[in-house]
Amino acid sequence: MAEEAPASETSVTMPQPSEVIIVDDTLNSSENDKSGISVDAATHSGEKTMSNAEASGSDPQKSLELANKLMEEGNKAIKANDFGEAANNFRRALEIRVAHYGELAPECVHTYYKYGCALLYKAQEEADPLVDVPKKEDGSQHGSNKDVLSPIIVLLISEQTSSKENGPASASDQDVAMINS
Repeated sequence: MAEEAPASETSVTMPQPSEVIIVDDTLNSSENDKSGISVDAATHSGEKTMSNAEASGSDPQKSLELANKLMEEGNKAIKANDFGEAANNFRRALEIRVAHYGELAPECVHTYYKYGCALLYKAQEEADPLVDVPKKEDGSQHGSNKDVLSPIIVLLISEQTSSKENGPASASDQDVAMINS
């Protein structure tokens, strides 16, 4: 018999904290052509780096205030049916709160919930093929169950009244009732 190899353990790699890179020099046009990075892209990445540094900065109270502000913006985005923006705001607020309180802290529960709702609404919106088709509001019920059910209801009522008056209906009476309706 061949021996079985021991089950291997799965290794978990932890992400390293991202480094904040601050660029003091300006890009001139010749360097821009060589690197392919536009000045606008460098500016935007600098702003993003600053907002992340601000959130994980030394003052936890300011970062929690930013998380509260992001939660308010996310709630406004949900009300405006902008689920992508809402999910992004809730995600950022959740990252701040998890960094401050910990992943399983009770203070993060509401943020997890709101983030999950935003992701669900966003997925439902993306999966709905008729999201851009306007709904009919003219009150017509063409193709509704009402059209199908009304002949059946009339037939059942007529069978009940005929069975009460004449006793049980014969098979031929039932056939005539179905043909007439």
